[in-house]
Amino acid sequence: MNRLLWKLIPRSQRELLLDRLPIVDRQVVNKTLSGKNRFPEAFDRLECVFIHVPKCAGSSVAQALFGSTPTGHMPLYWYEKQFNERYLNYFKFAFVRDPLQRVHSAYSYLLQEAQHRDKLAHQLVSRYPDFDAFVDNWLRTDNISRQIHFAPQHYFLQDSMGHINVDFIGRQENLDADFRTLCIHLHTKAELQHINRSPRHTDQASDFCSAATRRRVREVYARDYELFAYD
Repeated sequence: MNRLLWKLIPRSQRELLLDRLPIVDRQVVNKTLSGKNRFPEAFDRLECVFIHVPKCAGSSVAQALFGSTPTGHMPLYWYEKQFNERYLNYFKFAFVRDPLQRVHSAYSYLLQEAQHRDKLAHQLVSRYPDFDAFVDNWLRTDNISRQIHFAPQHYFLQDSMGHINVDFIGRQENLDADFRTLCIHLHTKAELQHINRSPRHTDQASDFCSAATRRRVREVYARDYELFAYD
């Protein structure tokens, strides 16, 4: 019934309603009301729930473990509410990344990305002459929830009560070792390949961005810095 009612609303009006929500919640509402609540079969095989935080090596991890990227970027609380038995019993994990490195990686990726789904994001970052200008002019607390690649990492890892509630959090900076540890937890063997790398992926963003940019990123993502112990 919910799906039929949702489809009766003209698409332009559906998009207007969804645009009022933070991007992470928008995905949940859209998927739920569109009748697309299916638990990934790949997760059942390993009895796990993978929370794919954007630009934290999630595509590489998913490809290695599942042979594809079956989930999109659905937050933890969606699994809690829609698939509670699996949520309670399966091994839940994610990877995170230094916020400054992640923002720069997302910026670089979107700057050269031409996929249709990222067209608006590409237009957004292309408006600015460089990374410092993008951060100075756009990166604000009230803006980052509008675009999936810049949404705070903890948004994806919170349960319905706002707690970080996963069994394992790996770090992109320690990807190979943490992935091996993850495979032990999942009782599986897999080979990690690095995909969707952004340009200059081996550089430290702090080496070529301004002090003002570093301060702004630390301010905007203060909660991520605190929760995931990035200094």
